[in-house]
Order: sequence, then structure tokens, then C-alpha cells
Amino acid sequence: MTSRTDASRNLIELTAATRRPTTKGDEMCKAILMALCLSLSTSALFGQTCTNKTVVSSVVDSTGSSANKGRSVEGPVCVEVYFNPLPGPVTLQTSSTQTSGPDPGTVFLGNGGSGAPGAAQKKGMMAPGTPTISSQFNAISVGFSGDQGLVQALPTKYSQAAASQDLLTGDLKQLLSATMGIDPSTPALSVAVASVAKNSILPDLLTALAAQRDYQPSDKGAPPLLADLQALQTELNNMPFDFSDGDKLQAGETISCRGANTKKIGWTDWYAQCKDQYDSLKKSLQDATASAQTYSTGSDNDKALKNKAAIVLYWKARLDALGITSPGPINLLPFSVARQDIGCHSIFNFNSSTAVSLVVVDERPTLDGTAPTAKASDPFLTVTCASRIGVSAGAGFSTILQHGFAIVKSAGGTNGASVNRFDALNDSRFNPLPMALAHARLKEFAGHLIALHATVGVAGNLQGQSSGGSAVEFLLGGSVSFVRVIYLSAGLHIGTKDELAGGFKVGDLVPSDITTIQGQVKRSYTTGFGFAISFTKP
Repeated sequence: MTSRTDASRNLIELTAATRRPTTKGDEMCKAILMALCLSLSTSALFGQTCTNKTVVSSVVDSTGSSANKGRSVEGPVCVEVYFNPLPGPVTLQTSSTQTSGPDPGTVFLGNGGSGAPGAAQKKGMMAPGTPTISSQFNAISVGFSGDQGLVQALPTKYSQAAASQDLLTGDLKQLLSATMGIDPSTPALSVAVASVAKNSILPDLLTALAAQRDYQPSDKGAPPLLADLQALQTELNNMPFDFSDGDKLQAGETISCRGANTKKIGWTDWYAQCKDQYDSLKKSLQDATASAQTYSTGSDNDKALKNKAAIVLYWKARLDALGITSPGPINLLPFSVARQDIGCHSIFNFNSSTAVSLVVVDERPTLDGTAPTAKASDPFLTVTCASRIGVSAGAGFSTILQHGFAIVKSAGGTNGASVNRFDALNDSRFNPLPMALAHARLKEFAGHLIALHATVGVAGNLQGQSSGGSAVEFLLGGSVSFVRVIYLSAGLHIGTKDELAGGFKVGDLVPSDITTIQGQVKRSYTTGFGFAISFTKP
């Protein structure tokens, strides 16, 4: 019969689910969600107490395996495993057999509004009063000069935000690597983590979170930079249609491309003299818009930064859950141990054997944007539970008086002749008997060294016909066992007693027609105190 804890089953099912083919974005989301689920499913195990007083302790080494393997202990016990909680949680899973006895979601950056393209007021694209083609071009130029600096700053701001996320993940990797060799069952792990957290992890975490808040994709904000550039580009492209008519210019008459003119200038005349400025602004707008789009929501840059930010936010949640929230003392011991009671609850006459293994979750891959892994190790401990029924064989001792009768020639006849009388050949109140016993264990003490049992024994009282012949006798009582090998039993002995039949007594003359003791002895059952010393196979 095989069983497994629910927490362990959930870990394995979640791991299997994350290995289906996905896009990189989906994979990151599933990785974060899985890690959150794993933490929830195992948080109840942290620091929990056991009811069994016998504790078997082990430590998970850097390979994710128990440092102590191949042990076998007698249950019930509390299995206690210490591990480094930083890479991920550890749970215990069990598999029992019986034999018969003797017979994270995506993080969205930015805090501005959605800002649909063209929703905001255009900056400087319309001159006051009635616009002319030159004033319109000047307004577009002024508007773009304000946006151009923002576009040029985008790569720097993006790089700074991404670098701050990478710096923290690098710190976390170094912390995980540096603490893998520290015994998690001692305060040394907490001391080491507290030092690193104070000097690098917590300061860099604050910097990374601030960068997430400050950075905005180009299509966010009020107004959105990308929408403003697109609106300016639209106005520039519409100039040939908005200013198609104008006054006729004299030959050689010049105009101002951005300033005031005395005549209404049409597109053809204006473009003939302002072509270089218009084409230059148009190309600059196109380049700026294309550059801004590479930092808009849904772009490759945006997805990459969101993945980095999601990793930071998830590990912040993990650090918070472990109490690593501020400079100062840290106590990881409550989070560094998984305990589980493994009892002996077999009924009837069965021996049970429970193999204990580990499910180790490694969340270090999430620092690189991939899914965490869960590894089920081979059993490191076997907890055996012996059947409550045991059998032994040895010597029993009875206090029931035993007689052996015979016809004995005795003095007292006429003229000194001998006579036949009934007599007892033995009169013993301490009689050894071969005995087989069955024991039902009630309670054990001192780590299975001493136990109390209810006991039934069967003895063979082997006697000759002069003592009534052989008989089966019984012992009902209790036993004390030592190391489950030596049994001292005592209780009510149900045995036989022998008496002369026909009303004869010891010392009576034997009638002449009786020539043998056979048929002159009667047997009946009676009770007395009995005890036994017996042994069983270790």
C-alpha cells in the first residue's frame, strides 16, 4: 500500500505543468505562479512540531539530498530535516508497505494613465490665432524639440532600470552560492544572510523597486511621449493638404519658413524654399517615433524589463516571507526545518515499512527567468513498525502441586510380611514445563528496549500413567520484554492435578484384586500461579 503527502503531490504536479511548451513570457508567468503556489503549499511545514518524542534528524546538503542515507529506525518517530530555505522549500514524502506479521503573474511597470494616441493636447503644434504654414511648421518644430530630449533619454533610463534589476538578481545568486555550505540547523546561516542582506541585498532591492516606479514605457505618462510624437508626425504629413492654397509670389520673392510672412503662403511655394528644413524634421520625427516604439508597452525591451521586474518582486516576496525585510538580526531556523510524524498505526498482524524521501524545490532558476525545479530524491530513511503480535518459546513454571502415584510394598503385614499400599512417588510444587507463548504488545518504553504485553501460553505437561498421563496446560497473564527478544511472563496457570480414584488415599492398603495403578488415578484442572521465561528470534 502506497501513500504520499498532498503537499508533495502538488509540487510534482505543478512542476509537470510548467514543462509544457510555452513562449518565454508565458514561461516566466508560470514560473512565478508556480513558485508562489509552492510556497503556499509548503509554508505550513515550516517549523511545525511533532507529537512523537523520538526525533530522527537529517540535513539537506548542497546537492539537494539528505546527508544521512540508508538509515532504518523503529517507529513511531518524528522525521526532522534541516535545509537552506533560500533556494526553495523542502517537503517530506512517504511511501509505505505492509507485510504480514508472524502469523508569478506579470508585473506592469509605470503608474501613469493609458493615454491613447492623440488623446492628449498637442504641444506647440498650432500657433495662436489663425495658423499659417510657417507658424504651423514652427509649432511642430518647437513641439518636437521638447520631445527629442525625452526620446534621447529613453535608452539611458531603460538601461538604468534594467541594470538595477540585474544587480539585485546578481546579489541573490551570490548569496545563494555563498550560503550553500552552511549548516542550516545552526544560527550560522542566519548570521551570514543578515550580513549580506544589510550590505547589498536590501539596499539594491530598494534601488530596483524605485527604478520600477520611475521608469515608464514610451506610451505611458501624461501625455504619452509616443502618442505626442505620432501626433506631430501626422500634423507634419498633413501640411500639404492643410495649406494647399496661397497668394502668388513674385519671381525672386523669399519667405520665412518658420516666421511671419506678409502673404498667405501655399504649400508649393513654401516647400520650394523650405524643403531641406521640412525633410530634415520629417526624418527626425520618423526616427524618434521608431526609437520610442522600441520602448513602448509590448515591445521586446518592455517584455524583457517586465520579466526582470517580476523576478525582483517575486524574490522580494520570498525575502519578506523569510523575515529578511530590514537590516538587523534574522532568524531563519523556523523556516529551515520540515518535520513529519510517522506513526505505527498498523492493525491486525502486520509489519509495516515506511520509506521517507525528500522533495526539494529549487527556485534558483527563476533568477534567470526559467521555471523552478522540483526533485524527488531516493529514500534516505526507513521507518519500520513491527507487528504487535509476537511469539516465543521457553520454559514455564507452575506452582500447582503435582503427584505421581504407585503401588508400593510397605511394612506392616502379619508376621512381618509386607503389604501393598497406595503411595505418592513425588510431591512437587515447582514444576518446569515446555511452553510456547503468544504476546500482544500494549506499550513500549525506552526506545523499544522494554515493552508490556498481554500473553497467552500453552504448555505440555508430560507425565506417565502413574500421574494421570500427559495434559495440555495454559498460562494467562502479562509479560515484560527486553529488546523484543527476552520475555518474562507471569499470570494464572490453568493446569492439572492428580488424585487417587475410588476414594482411596495415600497410605491405604491395596485390595487384592487391584494389581496395577492404571485406572486408579483421576485428573482434573485447577488454577495456580505460573510464570515463564521465553525467547524469540531477534
